[in-house]
Amino acid sequence: MRILFVVLSLDVGGLDRMVIQLARELIKRGHEIKFCCLEREGELAASIKANGVEVFCLDKEDGIKLSIAWKIAKLVRQNNIQII
Repeated sequence: MRILFVVLSLDVGGLDRMVIQLARELIKRGHEIKFCCLEREGELAASIKANGVEVFCLDKEDGIKLSIAWKIAKLVRQNNIQII
């Protein structure tokens, strides 16, 4: 399956590390993983990119931005994502 993880960023933190570990396990099982960082890539982005995972960054500013939904939808279409 082609899976897109949507996160605020891949900064150093417990949740971020858990999501990266989950992604690595899914890769081992043959799934194609991509990350969409809403605000910024973060410090852990390089480690997941080293595993061949593509990371997109939308550079979202503070507050509610409805245009982000359209950008995510475009990523889903362009990459034939099956699960978000």
